[in-house]
Amino acid sequence: MSKMIYLDHAATTRTMPEAAKAMEPYLDIYYGNPSTIYEFGEKSRKAIERAREVIAGTLHARPEEIFFTSGGTESDNWALKEAVQLYERTHPGRKAHILTTPIEHHAILNSCEELLQMGCGVSYLKVDESGRVILREAEQEILEHEDACLLSVMYANNEIGTIEPIDEIGRLAKKRQLIFHTDAVQAYGHIPIHVQRDHIDMLSASAHKFGGPKGVGFLYIRSEINLPAFVHGGAQESNRRAGTENVPGIVGIGKAAQLAFAHLEAYGKPKNKILKGLSGTPDPPGDSGCDFDGKCEVQAFQQRQFLFPGNYGGSRCDFDGYAGHLRLFRFRMFDRESGGFACADGGRYGKRMGAGCRSNYAWSRKYERRDGLRGRKTENGRGGYAGSRTVFMNQA
Repeated sequence: MSKMIYLDHAATTRTMPEAAKAMEPYLDIYYGNPSTIYEFGEKSRKAIERAREVIAGTLHARPEEIFFTSGGTESDNWALKEAVQLYERTHPGRKAHILTTPIEHHAILNSCEELLQMGCGVSYLKVDESGRVILREAEQEILEHEDACLLSVMYANNEIGTIEPIDEIGRLAKKRQLIFHTDAVQAYGHIPIHVQRDHIDMLSASAHKFGGPKGVGFLYIRSEINLPAFVHGGAQESNRRAGTENVPGIVGIGKAAQLAFAHLEAYGKPKNKILKGLSGTPDPPGDSGCDFDGKCEVQAFQQRQFLFPGNYGGSRCDFDGYAGHLRLFRFRMFDRESGGFACADGGRYGKRMGAGCRSNYAWSRKYERRDGLRGRKTENGRGGYAGSRTVFMNQA
């Protein structure tokens, strides 16, 4: 039986063996409820606090600023919706306005759509062809909205890999007295993050993106931000997030974070070697228009990004007026492929983003072209890939 080589670590990662081992005792030995007052439950509570301290250290934050959640989606929802609630409670009779980008994860975009239905104002900041926020236009957009209260920009894009200028965005938010939130799900555990230096007020992360278990994440909330609770019930997480804590998952995210940040530099070496090899890989025979000659931009996970003209730095080829998903090619490097798409195929945001889904390159001993997905016409009638534009090979 052949061995699979998994290349889609932007979608999820295998739980690190060390993290899984650290979790085991809290599944069948130390299974006490951390909210109880006796010793058995205290063991679970201490394990949670150790994980909290580890994560706080990776961000240059304080432990009391880390709140465990079920993952990035919950963290994003909490950050946006409760920031709006906070503003409107402290400004009676006024409606909050939030600013974000059109290339955010759907956890942000769909939350914005819901808030819009509730009367909240939403602006989508312009980004350049590589997906980076255009700061001068962002500041102008902020100035146009008196009730602007929150700026949310993802740290590293989950589809094209672009790392946003977070430090500059943070300074802008502070200058204009906005709460600054960043969805760091694709960045945390892969690149250094300093919430104090970059003026980050809230940050979302998810364990399964950096070698932790699925179903657990966290939201960093700067202590000066009195963000209301998102889930109501018990007094867990300092009365900010009710519900019995997922102790094994929290232990796992703590261990995964510890390992990820201890080996940031080491993880980059094999990835850079692979990408260096890809830069000289020729086109498959018979291919028209798609190659590795696009310009390179800064990308998450210490990789180079292969960008193609159009579609926010993504690949673009003409197919008689139709926009199709990026075809999968197999190059002469590995024997097995990592197939499939990890994100939605554009959906209702296709009009704003001009792009929808990340795909993965795959390789075998022979060139082979795959045209398995039917294209669809773009709104402006131009041909172009509505799909993926980058190669993610984290922890290859």
